Amino acid sequence: MLARTGTEQLLERMRSEAASAWSISVPASDLDGQSNADGHEVDFTTQDATRRTYRWAYRYDASARSLTRFAVAAGASPEPGAVLSGITAFSAKSYPATAIADAASPIYDPLFAGASVVPVSYALNDGSVAGNGFVEIAITGAGVSRSELLSTSIAPTQFTVVIEYTPTP
Repeated sequence: MLARTGTEQLLERMRSEAASAWSISVPASDLDGQSNADGHEVDFTTQDATRRTYRWAYRYDASARSLTRFAVAAGASPEPGAVLSGITAFSAKSYPATAIADAASPIYDPLFAGASVVPVSYALNDGSVAGNGFVEIAITGAGVSRSELLSTSIAPTQFTVVIEYTPTP
């Protein structure tokens, strides 16, 4: 029960952070400079009211079976924050925007079948890349296995979904 609650809270926090992030990315190297080819770290980049760029990094430590959230500001050491224990597997994988319309893609959505999706990406001043791509988070813990597809909500992307909606009278 604790693993399920912790996982749900973590994914809810990531969804919330995605809503205000300029970028969600799987960096090539983690906070320690080690290869992140396995996707053990995912970063969310945003700006504060003074336009200073900062980010949150979630890094999985397989030997400790934990996921730690770090606050990272330019020119400062990463500050560890909340830790979720009992995680047996974690990975983050990036996908271009076009993957949502590709039937061979693991993130394919039939809603976008035949859609012309233009991938957009641009570098932010901290070196992270923003745009209209997706990041899939997969997390496993005691009796819990969940995945979540995340994308930013505020970065300009040149890709907009318009849904016609008429509320029920």
